[in-house]
Amino acid sequence: MNKKLSVIIPVYNGEQFIAACLNSLVAQISDTVEIILVNDGSTDSTDQIITTQYKTQIDSGHLIYRPTPNGGVSAARNLGLDIASGDYLAFVDADDLVAPNYVETLVRTMETSPSIIELGYRTIDQNGFVLKERSHIHTHFGHHARGDVLNRTFAACLWYPFLRVFNRKLFGEKRFPIGVRFCEDLITLSAIYKRADVICCLPDVLYDYRINPAGATLNIKPDYATHLVAYYRKILSDQSFSNKALKVNLAYAIRRCTAETADILGRTSPDIEADIRSLIMTPKLFLYVRPRLMIHALWGPLIRRAKLLIS
Repeated sequence: MNKKLSVIIPVYNGEQFIAACLNSLVAQISDTVEIILVNDGSTDSTDQIITTQYKTQIDSGHLIYRPTPNGGVSAARNLGLDIASGDYLAFVDADDLVAPNYVETLVRTMETSPSIIELGYRTIDQNGFVLKERSHIHTHFGHHARGDVLNRTFAACLWYPFLRVFNRKLFGEKRFPIGVRFCEDLITLSAIYKRADVICCLPDVLYDYRINPAGATLNIKPDYATHLVAYYRKILSDQSFSNKALKVNLAYAIRRCTAETADILGRTSPDIEADIRSLIMTPKLFLYVRPRLMIHALWGPLIRRAKLLIS
């Protein structure tokens, strides 16, 4: 039977949360849904938990389990993409949870054939307590042509893969960049969005995103900036509004990576700094992009200098 939905889960040393994550999904499995779990070289008890507690699902083929040598989250997601047979692709992080109506709502929405389905999420802490009840990429709900919501999506700077489900055709041969450890989702999904025709924005809150102190977002390293700078340079000449919003996202991420490097002001190369400064000449950005992102992207070096003077 053709699969309607493939749910791809990369996991690395996920012994603390992987069972809770899988439990939230396996109860919703049907013959038209598959879970693809890629174990990215875990050195803890992740493998044992999966192979013992979920043997029934693995034997039935509802859960496809692939242990691999450690290659990073991009490599793990790419393997999942290569294996997936579903018409639509979803990504779930191994320390998160999905709502009891996650699959049902997505499959029902997929019948309207959107290119991308965006969904709402809650934020939870390590113990599962809710920190924020409701968040969305934006609140323009319903079905929209790509051009009607593209600017808002790019300005939101919420590129977590779990916040959307994709028609498989959008990916084609496109894959997540190997070796990129930070903002690999921004680099990939911004290109995917430009291939979309219709984007459906759901008001439903279908996902619990766990704030995990061990996660990559909270453990940024200076060398992560190298790939971000290279990607910024790749889109340097594109002055469309959506790309300017994307540049704000990139500039903010670069500032975060480089704040503790040899350049104590958190600056990058002159050509990119000049382009970042030019974003001030697009007032619309200040209406769409969150103030905190704009401030740190545009004036990060000045803020850094002020902090140094005060200290």
